Amino acid sequence: MSKKNRAWIPVWAIIIASVLIAFEYGKVPPAAPNMMEVLGISYTTQGLMMTMFSIAAVVMALFGGALMDRFGARKVVSIALLVSIVGNIAGLFWTSDAGILVTRALEGCGYGAAMTAGPGIIAMWYEPKKRGLANGVWGANVGFAMMIVTLSATPIMENGNWTGMWVFGLVGAVLAFLLVIVCGAVFLFRETGRTLLLSPEAFALGDFLSATLLLVMGIEFVKMLALHTADAVVDVLLFTIVRQMIVSHTD
Repeated sequence: MSKKNRAWIPVWAIIIASVLIAFEYGKVPPAAPNMMEVLGISYTTQGLMMTMFSIAAVVMALFGGALMDRFGARKVVSIALLVSIVGNIAGLFWTSDAGILVTRALEGCGYGAAMTAGPGIIAMWYEPKKRGLANGVWGANVGFAMMIVTLSATPIMENGNWTGMWVFGLVGAVLAFLLVIVCGAVFLFRETGRTLLLSPEAFALGDFLSATLLLVMGIEFVKMLALHTADAVVDVLLFTIVRQMIVSHTD
């Protein structure tokens, strides 16, 4: 498959992931009145919830590009989305004013990373004259997300409280993370197969195992969040140790 034909995989993956992670941005306005009633937060805290999220996103955008140049977009975006997921979960339980603001800052990391990665990935896979449509669709990600959040907020708030919007944002972040993982797996095995067929001598077993274990760690992390068991936590730690041993040995 040519680069042109393969371009839609990472480009549409980051576009859809950007829409999903932008749920985090839009979940606050529908939930704010109920949060003020249930949690007793002030108007100041309500405003700071959006401010802390935006500050984290800006900081991630400023430093994210350099990190992506060094470690790769997939790794940086994956880790940032994990931080965002952790922040979302913590926000369901740490409901003091300080807790809400800290967790909102964590949530902003995933949003900032996705916003930073989008233009770079599009530029990587499309020639300048072919980028218009992709850039246009990606640029509308916040609008698409706000439309989905707005349509979903009414039934969620009518049948629950502010935690429903947080769970909605969490689902979006987890789906965005899984999308990045699946896209990474597709390219890993595709490129590995191509290397083995065309130039077997260039195949690096250590790099392949390291990348594979990184994908498995991501899946196990989501599994840990879903199951809430000690065994799931141990699995994540074991895969982390094994991957580090492989990386250290190959280096």
